[in-house]
Amino acid sequence: MPPNGILCLTLDMGASRMQQQIQFVTAPDGVNVAVATMGSGPPLVIVPGWISHLELDWTWPESHGLFERLARSHLLVRYDKRGSGLSDRGVSDFSLEAQVSDLDAIINALGLRGVALLGYSQGGPISIAYAVQHPDNVSQLILYGTYHAGENLEARRLVDAFVALIRADWAATAPVRCWKSSYPAPRRRRAKSSPTISARQRTLMTPL
Repeated sequence: MPPNGILCLTLDMGASRMQQQIQFVTAPDGVNVAVATMGSGPPLVIVPGWISHLELDWTWPESHGLFERLARSHLLVRYDKRGSGLSDRGVSDFSLEAQVSDLDAIINALGLRGVALLGYSQGGPISIAYAVQHPDNVSQLILYGTYHAGENLEARRLVDAFVALIRADWAATAPVRCWKSSYPAPRRRRAKSSPTISARQRTLMTPL
């Protein structure tokens, strides 16, 4: 990590060239959360789902194309939730309150006003909770493939079975194929998070 705490990464994909800056924001409880910014314009914060990795997701062609399009007209902000990606892994508190506090710390650290929130999967409840607590600072709330109260989902038993597979063999392909074919391959999955943390996040924040 450079002395100034900011890591610049450039990805050259043919005619398109994009740069993201990665920095770390410290949450109120001391957890360091990795944050990537790119582009300029009205702020758009992507609140991630289950697990993510700023570097791997950015260099993955499928997601890179989306990030590039969004950054053409926005200041695009992405981050790795506590316990995953480049953020601190040694974390014990994965509660919704802690996750909302992380998002609030990021927005305050970057000085963002009138934020558009794009919450997908497990990022939905975090986005909703932040919007309820800070309605004057949210310009738009965009929800995709998510939920409000996860404990009411009928998929609870399926989630429990999936968590058991995660704990049993995080490196295996089977747990991912049984849930969703687009989930990252074993190598990418191991880089994004550990089996223990991934299982805890899946249990505490409930299903997709």
